[in-house]
Amino acid sequence: MPYFKEIFDYARTLDPQHRPLTYTNLLMAAGGKDKCHQFADVICLNRYYGWYVQDGYQLIGAKKAFINEMNQWMNTEPNKPFLFTEYGADTDAGVHKLPSVQWSEEYQCEYLTMQHEVFDMFEAVVGEQVWNLCDFQTGEGIMRASTATRRTSSLATVSPKPPPMYSRSVGRLSSGPPLEYSRSNTHRITHNATYKKEPRETNFTRFFLVTLNDSH
Repeated sequence: MPYFKEIFDYARTLDPQHRPLTYTNLLMAAGGKDKCHQFADVICLNRYYGWYVQDGYQLIGAKKAFINEMNQWMNTEPNKPFLFTEYGADTDAGVHKLPSVQWSEEYQCEYLTMQHEVFDMFEAVVGEQVWNLCDFQTGEGIMRASTATRRTSSLATVSPKPPPMYSRSVGRLSSGPPLEYSRSNTHRITHNATYKKEPRETNFTRFFLVTLNDSH
């Protein structure tokens, strides 16, 4: 812990604006195991319950494990905002399977729906960013299904026909709080901007950007 404290303390000395500090937490340091959460103002989580953890047919169990971890975080840091900076399921565009299996568009829908349900259970979750938003080309290898029209975890493709989860995500964005909205005063961060001699408040907004890549 002294190592992490030293890093955070030093970072604060470099910023005259006294902006909030954060870091990215991976599942290996889940709630209850993380060693540096107490030094950060915002906690960013990369989580893949249902993909790398309890994947496929274990999706129901993945949701329970995800909720259990978030409950642990709420006990550990009840007054800090949380951002999900990565989550998603690899998907091969145009692959359909019923019942759903991994890599199918149906599984992507079920996976993201589960993730969003868990996010919405916790007021402290103030933002989310899916991995990956748009198509990208992957390298050749055994870990990816295709190197041609790859849609790894993405919500927007180069195809004129968007995937099923695209319209649902647009609906989630449009039904969410407006910009500059903070879910509760509890999860706002107030910090002293000494150069202005007055307290400043940072509002964290739900970030869920959905766009269609039309660069065919």
